[in-house]
Amino acid sequence: MNGILGGKMLRSDYKAKGGLIRIRAEISENRIDDIMITGDFFIFPEDSIEKIENELRGREFNLNEINDIVQNILKDSESSITAGDIINAIRNLRE
Repeated sequence: MNGILGGKMLRSDYKAKGGLIRIRAEISENRIDDIMITGDFFIFPEDSIEKIENELRGREFNLNEINDIVQNILKDSESSITAGDIINAIRNLRE
């Protein structure tokens, strides 16, 4: 995520009950060019966050579609945070 594509670099630090969620994203023309989700939360399987990031890259920044993706990936996972927490963190992205 280096801004080479000319997109806006957005960030969100969201304190959920189950831990801090930190999101960095590059958005251009209402598309998610890149996204990185980190934080001090627990999630299993461990590749769940990577799956979310991979599914969101290249997609339109549409909260309903993002919600469906996150909900679907996390439905069988164990985590200290919820899909709603991740959606709220994404909703809070700012420059």
